Amino acid sequence: MIKNPFVISALLLTTSILLALGKKTFWFILLLPVVYFLYVAFSPSCRNRENVWLFVLSAVALLPFNVRLILLGFYYGGDDFGGPVGRVAFFIMAYATLFSLEELGNGMIGRIIWREQTELRLDSE
Repeated sequence: MIKNPFVISALLLTTSILLALGKKTFWFILLLPVVYFLYVAFSPSCRNRENVWLFVLSAVALLPFNVRLILLGFYYGGDDFGGPVGRVAFFIMAYATLFSLEELGNGMIGRIIWREQTELRLDSE
């Protein structure tokens, strides 16, 4: 078991930054989920709360990829978004859709891998 998870954190951050820069994007898209699943699997702080940590890590790690993908959609999609307000609205809707799909997939895979997790309590008591 990894006692110091900073090695995997550094890999996660490096991979996310390289995704934003667009360097060999295909391999980093495949590598990024593997890295944050390994982080959750071996980090002691994630024990019994794996789905929560998958949610947090994928939200942060996949942000550069999602933004890049949406900007590629702008580039190849043309200029028929209805001006700047339409572009902002499209960006927000596209990001929310990508984010939701990624989180649903991560949640399902995480629940299949780690069946027993501590119940989350949202009340302040």
